[in-house]
Amino acid sequence: MHSHPEAKEFKRAIAVKMALQGEPYSKITKLLGINKSYITNWIQRFEAEGLDGIKLVVCQG
Repeated sequence: MHSHPEAKEFKRAIAVKMALQGEPYSKITKLLGINKSYITNWIQRFEAEGLDGIKLVVCQG
C-alpha cells in the first residue's frame, strides 16, 4: 500500500524542519522511518528551491 503524496511531502517537511532546528539525524530517522541520505538530499533541495524542492513531482501522461 502506498501512502498519499501529501503524507510524503509532510514527512519531508518535518524531517527538514527538525534537521534545521538541530535535531540529530539519528532521532529523525528513527521517528520518521527514513534513511539519513534522504534528509541530506531534502535539505539541499529545500535550501536551493524552498518548499517546491521537497514537493513530489507528479508525472502526467
